[in-house]
Order: sequence, then structure tokens, then C-alpha cells
Amino acid sequence: ASGDYLSAVAVRIVDAGGRTVLETTSEGPILLVRLPVGRYTVAAMAGGREVARVLELAAERPAAAVFRWPAVD
Repeated sequence: ASGDYLSAVAVRIVDAGGRTVLETTSEGPILLVRLPVGRYTVAAMAGGREVARVLELAAERPAAAVFRWPAVD
């Protein structure tokens, strides 16, 4: 919420069949991944809180997901 970028964010990408296709830790504020066309759930964990987004990937069209967490007081 403060606009600060995060690093060391745990990221998990799961395909429509429920299979984990990627599980990694983002070293910076941007993570680029090349995936086949399909539907994916992308979950990111930071500060003990997970945020998830569903992405529909189409041929020859990039997709993006933005994750925001509330600022810690």
C-alpha cells in the first residue's frame, strides 16, 4: 500500500489441473515467466500473507499480475 517494492516474495504458479508448475522466490519486484497458453493461479506470499490472482494466457499475448499488500504499521 505504501508503494514500496518487495523482494524475497514466495511465488507459486498452479495450472488448471492443480499441478504446481513453478515454485520460487522472487529476488526483486518483477518476475518474468514463460508459460504455455492456459489458465493459471499465481499466488505470492509476503509478510505472512498470501495474495492470489488467476491469469488466462492466450497465444502471442503477454499477461501481467500485480500484487499489493497493506502497509505494516
